[in-house]
Amino acid sequence: MKKFYLKNLGCPKNEVDGKILINLLKGEGAVATDNPEDADILIVNSCGFIDAAKEESIEAVLELAEIKKRKDVRLVLAGCLAQRYKKQIEQDMPEVDLVTGISNLVHTKDKILGLKTGGLSDIKHTAKYKEYPVIQEVDNYPYAYLKISDGCDNFCTYCAIPLIRGRYRSRKMTHILSEAKRLAELGKKELILVAQDITQYGIDIYDRRCLETLLARLEAIDGIHWIRLLYTHPAHYTDKLIGYLSDSKKVLTYIDLPLQHISDRLLKKMNRKVTAAAIKKLIEKLRKKIPNLALRTTYIIGFPGETDHDFESLWNFQSEYKIERVGAFAYSQEEDTAAAGMHPQIPEDVVTGRIDSLMTLVMDQSLERNAGLLGKNIEVLIDEFNKDGYFIGRCFDQSPEIDGQVRALGDFQAGRFYNLKVTGYEAYDLEAKLSGE
Repeated sequence: MKKFYLKNLGCPKNEVDGKILINLLKGEGAVATDNPEDADILIVNSCGFIDAAKEESIEAVLELAEIKKRKDVRLVLAGCLAQRYKKQIEQDMPEVDLVTGISNLVHTKDKILGLKTGGLSDIKHTAKYKEYPVIQEVDNYPYAYLKISDGCDNFCTYCAIPLIRGRYRSRKMTHILSEAKRLAELGKKELILVAQDITQYGIDIYDRRCLETLLARLEAIDGIHWIRLLYTHPAHYTDKLIGYLSDSKKVLTYIDLPLQHISDRLLKKMNRKVTAAAIKKLIEKLRKKIPNLALRTTYIIGFPGETDHDFESLWNFQSEYKIERVGAFAYSQEEDTAAAGMHPQIPEDVVTGRIDSLMTLVMDQSLERNAGLLGKNIEVLIDEFNKDGYFIGRCFDQSPEIDGQVRALGDFQAGRFYNLKVTGYEAYDLEAKLSGE
């Protein structure tokens, strides 16, 4: 009986792939272990999106390679980095026994377990979404990521995702609903919808965008209380979708809306297919239609040609519109993307200074917002018990891993909702206890 250890890196979409692979391996009798020293097979499910993610993936491989020096184990590199740099990895990392991408996880599973022989896995994009058996086992968290499509057709000039994951491919609604029902049976209370662009859902297989249709069917599943939306595109909202979100009972008033920038000149160079005016109009409409809305966004700082004036316009936009949750990332010059050859590239120290300035503003805004919650009641979903003696939970505007959290003081049960009173705050985290105590 083979034991395997899987190190999962990257975004929630990659995390979904990792969990599928774990379930496929277990289906063949392999046993998962949390200790790499106990494993016969060491797997890194890698990210190859930007430089920092690539470096993290390579470091994980080299760390596990140290175990291989001491014992007879098989080292596997899977995921997006393998998909993107297959030949280079073959040449430069002889410690890796198998390089396998993301196009066929069943094939990956067979290769890992030695059920198939031959060379490295064939890494090719598929024309349709590749479905796998419904997950039978999950982790102990009360939330689950639910991938509704893969790939992307937006072709932003800075982004390598279409090169790695291929063209946009929606999952059939029946498959998504089957998985969602199974997750509910396994005790999940929150579904977090992920894709490269969930607002495009259905465009390729149903000839129309139909995210609201999918949401209505997901809301009908017993046991699911929260549905969270990640990765929506500002150019793909419709009045029909906004109307649905404003009336929904289970879809949280938390929307991830990656903007990347607000300079019209840079938005055009990025091929975002949206203008600053359209972005502002959309935000104003969303906030008017959806009470208690919390927006999350990402900004790219240092895109080629970004001037002081461009950055100032972004800083001023954040100052005025006060997007509630923000991530700011330095532009990464990715080979084979259109932006890689654009000039001028911005010096690293300039980019760092701009990010620091912007995130200081964001932190101050968040601190002020959290201060306003002191003494108020919030609904909290408890995720887990922390070894330091308190429970960790989240309210509606806190997505796992990327936003803040609630330190819940008292005796709670993971996977349940509680009405808590805010007793303390930091810039991003809250502290709370049972209301009335």
